Amino acid sequence: GSAIQVWGVGSGVNNYDGYGARSTVYFAADFGAGKYAFNASQAEIVTRAQGVFFCGYNSGLALGAKPYLMNGVAFGSDGILEDVSCSGFQFGMVICGNHATLTKCKSTNNYGGLYYSSAQSSQGQADNTYIGCIFSGNSFASIYVQNGWFLAGDKFIKTHLGFCGYGIYKEPGASSATNFIINCQFEGSPAEEF
Repeated sequence: GSAIQVWGVGSGVNNYDGYGARSTVYFAADFGAGKYAFNASQAEIVTRAQGVFFCGYNSGLALGAKPYLMNGVAFGSDGILEDVSCSGFQFGMVICGNHATLTKCKSTNNYGGLYYSSAQSSQGQADNTYIGCIFSGNSFASIYVQNGWFLAGDKFIKTHLGFCGYGIYKEPGASSATNFIINCQFEGSPAEEF
């Protein structure tokens, strides 16, 4: 269960374009934990989405509050997201692969803006690039790293973190490593107001 489930096998590119009046997809009800507004995590071909706004529960959130239990956008390896926004979900954007590129994406007013999940690690989650993105203004963290996982080789270029409880939060637990940010680059990426 997801509102939009992307499956693809073979070669080519799945394209989802929402430009024009800018496509907005509203969710008046929560689909529940483990569900997504847009799920391209299992597509075996490149998925490209642009100009789409996914909106869940959209009201002012208290610090640490979860708007919905469902998540916004899950993207897989080599995914390309441009000008995609998520608001009002547990986690706005969920990384499910590597070598993805997000440009001018915005994930605000969620519990966490960008989520690194160890449950999604079968494809690896490294070497992703974020250019001109905004992951600030969430109720808990700009980037949330699940216990047992890490950031590795990612590039954050002119990407904003802040205006929430944590810039980068690493979930505690038995398998928490102290080195959970490995070979990452933060260029012109401010982190403020925590």
